[in-house]
Amino acid sequence: MTQQSDALSTIVFKMVPGGYVYRAPNPYVFGKHDHYLVDAAQRDRLLAALASGWSPRAIAVALIIAMVLMFTPIIALNVYLPGFETTIWTGAAFLFLPMLILAQSLLARRTLKRVQPILDGAERTDQQVTLADISSAQVATPSFYDTQKRNVKLTALGAAVSLVAAVFMYLDQKPATSFLFSMPVVFFIFNAAVNAILTYNSLLALKLRRNAIATGIPEKMPDVQIWPQRALKALLLALLVYVTIAAVFGIRHEFSDQGAGQRGATRGDNKAVIANFTKAIEAAPDNTTALLGRARSALAIGDNLVAIADLTRVIELQPSNADAYRWRGQANRQAGLHDGAIADYTRVLELSPGDAYANYYRGLSHAAIKNHDAAITEFSRAIEIKPTDTYAYVSRGRSLEAKTQYDAAIADYTKAIAINPNYENAYLSRAGLYATTKQNDPAVADYTRYLELKPADANT
Repeated sequence: MTQQSDALSTIVFKMVPGGYVYRAPNPYVFGKHDHYLVDAAQRDRLLAALASGWSPRAIAVALIIAMVLMFTPIIALNVYLPGFETTIWTGAAFLFLPMLILAQSLLARRTLKRVQPILDGAERTDQQVTLADISSAQVATPSFYDTQKRNVKLTALGAAVSLVAAVFMYLDQKPATSFLFSMPVVFFIFNAAVNAILTYNSLLALKLRRNAIATGIPEKMPDVQIWPQRALKALLLALLVYVTIAAVFGIRHEFSDQGAGQRGATRGDNKAVIANFTKAIEAAPDNTTALLGRARSALAIGDNLVAIADLTRVIELQPSNADAYRWRGQANRQAGLHDGAIADYTRVLELSPGDAYANYYRGLSHAAIKNHDAAITEFSRAIEIKPTDTYAYVSRGRSLEAKTQYDAAIADYTKAIAINPNYENAYLSRAGLYATTKQNDPAVADYTRYLELKPADANT
C-alpha cells in the first residue's frame, strides 16, 4: 500500500467485525457523511479509485495559486495607487471563502461519482467513522509524530502572526474603524483562532502519542478533541455570514455618494469630491468620513473656512481624532489663523507624542507671527525626532536669520543641502543670506545652482 493510500485508509476506513466502515465523500460541507460497510476487496477498489484523483499536495498547490492570483492585484493596487478605493476588490477577495466551500463541494461530488459504482454493491450502515476514530488512527501512523511537531510550529506561528497583524491593523484604523473597513481585522482574527485551535489539536495528539509509546497501549482519542473540529466549522460558518453581510455593505458603499467622493479624491478631482461628500453629509450629517473628505478637498482648493467648519464638526464627534486636529491646524495656518493652528498642533502632540510634523508646522505658525524663539524650539524638536528633515533645517535657518544669528542659519542651510543636494530652496535661502552678509562669490554660486535646479524661476 502506498503512503497516499495508507493516509486515505486512515481517514475514511475503520475496521469493524464483518469488514470496514467507509466514510463516503460529503458534497454538503456542513452536512453529515454517509457510511457504508465494505469488504476487503471493495476497500482496495475504493482506495485505488480515491488515489487516482488529485493528490492532497496538488490540491494545496492549486489553492495557493488561486489565493496568489486573487490577492496580488489587490496588493498591487494598494502599493502603487495609495488611497485607491478597494471596497469591491476586498469583497471579491473575501468571496474566496465561499468559492473554497464550492470547490470542496464540487471535488466531493466528483469523488463520489467516481466511487459510486463500487458503493452500489455495498450496504449503508449506522456505524460511523467519527472524528475521534480518525484522530486515533492518525496517532498510530509512523509519520504522525514528526508531522504533528511540524504542525504545532507552523500553526502556533500562524496564530501569533495573525494576532499581531490584527492588533496593528485595528490600531492603525482607529478611530475610523467601521463594520465595513474592519474586514481585514476580522480576517486576521479568524486566522488566529483557526491556527490556535489547530495548535491545540496537534498538542493533544502529541500527548496521546507519547502516552501510547510509554505504555505500549494505543490510546483512543478522547471526546474532548471533537470540539475543535466543530469549532472550526462554526468559525467557518460565522465568517461566511460576516463576509456575505460585509459584501452587501461594500457594494452599497462603492456606489454611494461617499464612495464616489473617495474615488474622486484618488483622482484629485476636488470639486467632484466636495459635491459627492456634500450629498453624503446631507444624508447623514454626522458622517465623519465624508466630513473629513470634504474638508481635505476644500483645503486643497483653498476654501479654508469650509475645511475648518467640517473639521470642527469631526472633532466634536471624535474628540480624540488626531488627524482632524492635524488637518484643522493646516487649514487655520493657511487662513492666517496662527493662534488656532498652534492650539491644534498642540492637541495633535498630546494625542500623538513624537509627531515631528506637528512640531514642524507649529514652528511655522510661530515663525509667521514673529515668535522666532518658539519657532526655533519647535524646529529643533522636529529635527531631534527626524534628523533628515531638510524642511525643518531650512525653516530653523530662516528663524535664526531673522534673529541675525547668521552663522547658525548658514550652518542649517548647509546641513539641508548636505542631506539633499537637490533641495533648491536651501540654495536660495543660503544665497540670500550670503548676499546680505556681502559674501558675493558664494552667493553667486548658490544662485547659479538654484537656477540649474529651477530654471523656470525668472524672479531670481
